[in-house]
Amino acid sequence: SNLYIFSGSSKGMPKHSTETFWSEKKSDSPFDIELSKEAFQVKISSLQYLQNKSEVLNSPHGIKHGIFILLDEIEKSWFPYTIDEYGFVMTIQLPNGKNRIIYNADYGFDSSSLRRIFEDKIYTSKILRNWKFPVPNDMIIIKDRSSYSTTSNNTLACLDFAKKNGYPLIFKPNDRSFGIGVQKIFNQEQLLKALEDYNASNKGLYLLQQYIPWKDYRVIYLDGEILAAYERIPPKVVGNGISSIGQLIDKDFQDLEINKITTYLQQQNLSLDSVLPQDLEFNLLPTANIATGGFVREVQATETDRLFLERVAKYFWARYFWVDILSNGELADWVILEINKSPITKGISTASEKFRTSYPKKIWDTIKKDEGF
Repeated sequence: SNLYIFSGSSKGMPKHSTETFWSEKKSDSPFDIELSKEAFQVKISSLQYLQNKSEVLNSPHGIKHGIFILLDEIEKSWFPYTIDEYGFVMTIQLPNGKNRIIYNADYGFDSSSLRRIFEDKIYTSKILRNWKFPVPNDMIIIKDRSSYSTTSNNTLACLDFAKKNGYPLIFKPNDRSFGIGVQKIFNQEQLLKALEDYNASNKGLYLLQQYIPWKDYRVIYLDGEILAAYERIPPKVVGNGISSIGQLIDKDFQDLEINKITTYLQQQNLSLDSVLPQDLEFNLLPTANIATGGFVREVQATETDRLFLERVAKYFWARYFWVDILSNGELADWVILEINKSPITKGISTASEKFRTSYPKKIWDTIKKDEGF
């Protein structure tokens, strides 16, 4: 059973005014039930609420993973709860008359200000660097046409950064996750093309980051304890000197987004028809994100690792977060890639039965302790 990996989405949520949406409503709309116009107006201007696991499982919209994994623990406690029909917000009714609000994987352990800091990758990097934590070299990119553009953040500054740090480089959004928008840049031509596209777009801030070819780990921390540590491994194929990359993908990775792979191959002057030498390991994507097809391997964190994370927590006055770490060993030699306030645990939940059992219990026990139960 894979019930624990419900993704949830806002699919079906109207983005038009009531009148416009009604007139443009198509036959395959999720609202195409025999409703009067008045009933339809009520439907799209209000929310329905789910009140038990059976209703959640039958919801047409799914539910966010951070909420779904808590359901069994909460139902065992007999605390009433509601979840909006789109699966983003859970309201738990506590015996003391209070409500505990959870938004996806944000369980309310830290301030919203801390979340804003961690969402800003370059700002978090600067803070960590100022506190003498090891981080990759990076720089913020401002569009050349912007009034905020200077010689420290424009196209020429990016070329200078590349000259000092060498290729490849990582070009990515400053505030996105799940590997969205991340590019691995192999040469100046690709960098100039990426900057040209960025300058012509309406995208937000991007950053340019030094590439460090070490193992990629994710560590989840709560109140002085490491809840999980695992290596994130990008999808890869191994050459046999006969089969093309496309054939190797068809054999082992049929669910990957082939367009992303094709783009990444083209950056390296390769194609799906290219044949890899015998025993050559080749990464199919530039990142190890689970959301883009990566894998996980659990590792055993040490007391040294815990103390390192505890020091990060003290500087930020944080209780709960994940850290993406680059290491040349099993965590021991750290470089902090980024920090995230609300860990999305779908990947490790899928891979580890132990985590699926222990993590929700730890989160729920901590919530109850915070509320005095």
